[in-house]
Amino acid sequence: MGDELRCPKKHKVLGGYFGSEATDVALTSSLPMSARSWFVGITKFGGIEGEPNPAAAILGIVCAQNVR
Repeated sequence: MGDELRCPKKHKVLGGYFGSEATDVALTSSLPMSARSWFVGITKFGGIEGEPNPAAAILGIVCAQNVR
């Protein structure tokens, strides 16, 4: 599971990031797809007893303008 995120026009992607409070979610892929896009992939593992089943995660990218 993951998503390819794109920067606005005339911006370049500098990197991607991931965050989650769940203990069974991990970053499994983070790579540039082009000068303006970045793919962030996550994996949800089996889960821990007593922890809620749904996992919330934040995926994002950092973009900059006038970068060579």
